[in-house]
Amino acid sequence: ILMFVGDVRLDFSQTELPPGETSFRIFGFVGDINLVLPESVYVSVSASAFLNSAKIFGKKQDTFLTTLQYTTPEDPANERIIRLETFFFVCDLDLVRA
Repeated sequence: ILMFVGDVRLDFSQTELPPGETSFRIFGFVGDINLVLPESVYVSVSASAFLNSAKIFGKKQDTFLTTLQYTTPEDPANERIIRLETFFFVCDLDLVRA
């Protein structure tokens, strides 16, 4: 997804994801990203921005001039993975479980 300024809301709470990895890359200048995920998926996030403000599953984390990295604890039985990569100047990232 490419944008200059905008909001992205992806709701996977009712989605049947295929086994394997599903990747998303979102590029922009200023943006809000809201991602709603089911309990049964493994999540890997790499958010690069000048200023990141993230709320990942209720836990607040802000970064300045560094890449925010988050990965759910590994579950060997989980075969569904969502990988999110973002590149922004300013980004507000919100991940929630449905």
